Amino acid sequence: MRAILLRLLFTVLLISNVCAAEDGPLADRATVAKQFDGVWSGSWGGGESNGTVFQPVLAEMLIRGDKIELSGFRAANRLWGLVKIDPATKTIKVTSARTGTSLSKVIEYKYEATPQSLTLTDSDNVSIQLQKRQLDLNPLADVRLELVTADGINDKGHLQITEYSALKFGRTDVIFYEPITRAFMTQEATVLIVEENGLKKITIDEARKQLQPAAAVAIAYRTDFDPAAKEGREFQARLGSPQPDSEAALRTLGRTLRVGTFVFVFPARLAIPEP
Repeated sequence: MRAILLRLLFTVLLISNVCAAEDGPLADRATVAKQFDGVWSGSWGGGESNGTVFQPVLAEMLIRGDKIELSGFRAANRLWGLVKIDPATKTIKVTSARTGTSLSKVIEYKYEATPQSLTLTDSDNVSIQLQKRQLDLNPLADVRLELVTADGINDKGHLQITEYSALKFGRTDVIFYEPITRAFMTQEATVLIVEENGLKKITIDEARKQLQPAAAVAIAYRTDFDPAAKEGREFQARLGSPQPDSEAALRTLGRTLRVGTFVFVFPARLAIPEP
């Protein structure tokens, strides 16, 4: 009986060691993959040769899961495809979906990494120094709002609001407030209402039924983006401030505004009152 128990114990220990040996590399790969996930930028080359000065070449890399994009790399100026990271051999293998007119191109780099820096060395022993960009996918983004009094939505679908201008007359210290009415066309507006679990998008008809007279509402404006404005960089396009109806902005609004508040998001051109 004792011999049987010993054999069972030995079997359990053997299986545990095998599983640990298998899980270890998998755990290492998962940790490394998470560390590499994000946007990296750096440079390679540069220097002087025979009196000619060469500027370093900007290199940028985006890794999301098993997807990769490269820009400015040697032999891979614009490349996207799949990436495989092997911590055992400290190599990164990139299999391209397309690069120029070539298909299924495979490039391999040796790497040395810290949490915020990465050195990739290609098959010609040329190294590229990269730094991880400090970027956030799920921030509480800044939002610019106007808080106004709404008088309702009329049959034409116009949001009617009242704004006030402060006035002082004579030598008195009393401040008077002059009401100024405005109407916004809502055909292109996004309408949201703050609920316990965040903001919910609703229709103009739903807003008309629920909006009470003299209710305080929030108004925001979408910013215009010119697709041609990319800071002179092919890989990156700066879009400006987060759009007020983006997920990043809605997280902020959900934490800031009172439940039941309406948020109207209009095109940027409506920010300027019509004469």
